[in-house]
Amino acid sequence: MLRLDLIFSNWIFVWFILFSIGIVTYNPIFILLTAFSFVILESAYIWYHGANCYNITKFIVINILLKNIPLLLLWSQNKMRIKFKDIYFTIILFAIYNIYLYMNDTHIYAYYTKLLVPYYKNIDEPNQKTLISNTYDKIYKYLIHLSL
Repeated sequence: MLRLDLIFSNWIFVWFILFSIGIVTYNPIFILLTAFSFVILESAYIWYHGANCYNITKFIVINILLKNIPLLLLWSQNKMRIKFKDIYFTIILFAIYNIYLYMNDTHIYAYYTKLLVPYYKNIDEPNQKTLISNTYDKIYKYLIHLSL
């Protein structure tokens, strides 16, 4: 199974939670908007490389949970203002993340390629997907079973 700690979206989500409960003062809005842009590009990438409708939908749903819901919550709380300190913190966190990847014998291109392959090659092997992706599959299969 792909490790959750090596996915930057999860770092962003933790940052959002820490910001929301007041532990961190740096607003994650800048990185959430940037990450949302990448989701659009990644969605187009997996579609272009032949992902089936189920995997495209799964990819979008997972990313809505990790990025769009935090964006909507920040918007609803009127916390959409981006300050320079937030951008600086984003850059520092991203640098730390890349160092962390290097310490785990990988780099961002290699890991994200590995992360996206199950989507566009339509691989259904749990050990090649993330915990979130596998959980989505189990919920989907459960719901389909209920409707039959």
